[in-house]
Parts: sequence; structure tokens; C-alpha cells
Amino acid sequence: MSTGATGFLQRYEAAVGRLPGDSALRAAAAAAFKASGLPGGTPRARPVEAWKYTSLRPVAEATFQASPKHEAETLLSGLTLLDAPRVVFVDGVLRGDLSDASLTVMAG
Repeated sequence: MSTGATGFLQRYEAAVGRLPGDSALRAAAAAAFKASGLPGGTPRARPVEAWKYTSLRPVAEATFQASPKHEAETLLSGLTLLDAPRVVFVDGVLRGDLSDASLTVMAG
């Protein structure tokens, strides 16, 4: 597994077709990141004034992996709240089928 900026760019390129939002804007941002990398992320990198007191070398050398995708129903199965209303949002969207019916009527 790659580290830092290289690993990030590899994961981005593997997922680019599935990402939401403005693909042109995202591609431009990825190209800019690929060209400049992390500020001070390598020993020979030129200093960037805004980052002069923050070393990003640990981020550049770290290994990251994507978190596993879980279905909302699977995550909720572990919650057993008694006598408590439940309102469920998944990715910022109200899920009436997973919320208490009495609460979703108000949401429309």
C-alpha cells in the first residue's frame, strides 16, 4: 500500500468514476495536488509560509486505507434503544424507513 500523497492519488484514480459532484472541478484539484503535493511533505520540499510551523511529513509518510462501507441497517442492528425516539439520516438524507414512523410524519 502506498503512503501519503501517492496513496491518496491512487485511491482517487481508482474511485474517480464513482464520486459525486463536479468531476471537472475535482479533476482540476487532483491535478493541482499531483503537481504540488503536500506542503513540506518531503525532505527536499520548499517551505510554504502558511505551513511553516506545521510539518506534514508524518502525513506524507503515513499509510491510509479507506474505511469499510457499512449498510445503515447493519449499523442500526447494534443499537437497541428502548423508549427513545429514533431519527436516522444516511449521508445527510432522512431515512423514514429506519426512523420512528411518528417522527417522519412531521418531516413530510
